[in-house]
Amino acid sequence: MTKTARIPIGLTATILMLAALPGARAADGATGLERALTSGTTHVDARLRHERAEQDNGLRDADATTLRLRLGYQTDTWNGLDALAEFEGTFAIGGEDYNSGPAFLDSTNGHTGYTTIADPTDEQINRAWLRYRGPFDTEAKVGRQRLILDNARFIGNVGWRQNEQTFDAVSLVNNRLPGVVLRYAWVRKQHFVLYNDNKMDTHLLNASYAYGPEFALSGYGYFVDFRDDSGPRAPGAPDHKVFGLRATGDIGGVRYALEYADQSDHADAPSSVDAEYYLAEMSADAGPLGLTAGYEVLGGDGTYGFQTPLATNHAFQGFADVFLTTPASGVRDRYGSLSATWAGFRGTAIYHDFRSDEGSGDLGSEVDLVVARPLTSRLNALVKYADYSADDFGVDTRRFWVQAEYAF
Repeated sequence: MTKTARIPIGLTATILMLAALPGARAADGATGLERALTSGTTHVDARLRHERAEQDNGLRDADATTLRLRLGYQTDTWNGLDALAEFEGTFAIGGEDYNSGPAFLDSTNGHTGYTTIADPTDEQINRAWLRYRGPFDTEAKVGRQRLILDNARFIGNVGWRQNEQTFDAVSLVNNRLPGVVLRYAWVRKQHFVLYNDNKMDTHLLNASYAYGPEFALSGYGYFVDFRDDSGPRAPGAPDHKVFGLRATGDIGGVRYALEYADQSDHADAPSSVDAEYYLAEMSADAGPLGLTAGYEVLGGDGTYGFQTPLATNHAFQGFADVFLTTPASGVRDRYGSLSATWAGFRGTAIYHDFRSDEGSGDLGSEVDLVVARPLTSRLNALVKYADYSADDFGVDTRRFWVQAEYAF
């Protein structure tokens, strides 16, 4: 079912009210507000992708050729105010021989005999916000917006999927103190990648301090509350709160990231929502080569596993997307990657070894390969492959992508 693309009523009313206000007359007779509204910037982003997905579970192999199109306009600034509106649509080319998501969603195609490729076809207003940059280095934004905190492990936009995740929110950012960034957002609705919306009453707090390239620290508290009358949610989405610390830096060319978080029950969640998160990662470059080694734990006790329903999950624990929902036993991911740059190409090979956090389960392994190259200043191409080998969890899964993206 196709949804009608509409700019939120609140933003429309705000822009109309601003248009009615008197402004300082410019020399050519246009007010400052009129100039801001008419001398903004337009952007276009078109991404054409073919994805093939295979699983050894009796489902038919899936093929999806989709075009993601974004068209947006951002005004110039007037008295610290600017606004943006952006349309986004995903269109299938040559049929839909794939399952685009759970059959109970109106936005998905119901082709349950095929392997899932989570790119439904639909259209919507992707972003529509009003921003005010005021005194004391404070920025306030209201409306549908993109939220990405730290490395997007807990709060992100899921930019890999054709329809990105955005939020109806009020957000504040303050940069008044040297090296310190304070962020807060109150989220009323999650617009998930499957073109389904989830009502929320969620509060996100994040504070970071950068001492220098050698050390930066961020602390956060995320209070996630899905409303009782909300529709179908993202995978593994109980109410919860998360408190954590993340340290990053570069010492003598060796980059590191250390992180710890505790997740527990909040709002309507049962007391069984209780798990911990750990990360240790190091990386370094040697000429055209890059090497990364890491260990990430999403804890689990056999009853509940650490969940990240607002995160950019595709970027973590393998591109095959086997662990979008953390199993109750948790996941321990030992991973390493080798990358190389040559003749404008950037290639990366990644290996994951998955174990359960509770018990001694072998959750399988995965090999991921990516080759990307800019063809022009506006056109980029990418080839990507993921091969998950199951053991005590899941089924063997292979995914392959060819993609081109043009933006101006």
